[in-house]
Amino acid sequence: MYSIQLLAALGAIVGLLIALRGEGKKLGTAAFGLGIGTVIGCVVGLLLALAVIAPLTPRVETVYGPAKLVSMRSADGISGTFIWGSGSIGNSVSYNFMTVANDGSMVPNSVSASTLVHITEDASLKNTGTWTTTMLESDRNSPFFKWGLGHRDYTRTLRHDFRVPVGTVVQQFNIK
Repeated sequence: MYSIQLLAALGAIVGLLIALRGEGKKLGTAAFGLGIGTVIGCVVGLLLALAVIAPLTPRVETVYGPAKLVSMRSADGISGTFIWGSGSIGNSVSYNFMTVANDGSMVPNSVSASTLVHITEDASLKNTGTWTTTMLESDRNSPFFKWGLGHRDYTRTLRHDFRVPVGTVVQQFNIK
């Protein structure tokens, strides 16, 4: 963002100086030079922020969570599973699960079934589970961060970690 502001200001100054250096030195010419210089500076700053600075900004791994998983109990109320339904839409398969929000309500969630999903059955867990997500994203502490734009375009998910009690991962297979 700073790159756009800086180059717009430089463009305005250069445009004004060029306009005032020319013949006539009229107010209209100066205003036109100021405007054109500002616009050109903004466009160059925008291109620089999007295409050069954002890709050069260092990336860091950030862990989000853990979010508490809600056990989906069976109809008899005796047993339950944490994840576990899987579904598909077209060629996309996903894992579905519920988490607990800060206000205590249950929120449905879903992640694509891929090699990014890691499920660990943990013997130390009883009636609870967690979900964490690890993302690779632009380092907000880098000096480049405030000068660039479009950092979200370079963010990607590295891993989804689920930790659940032993015996609660259930998968049903349907042969078609």
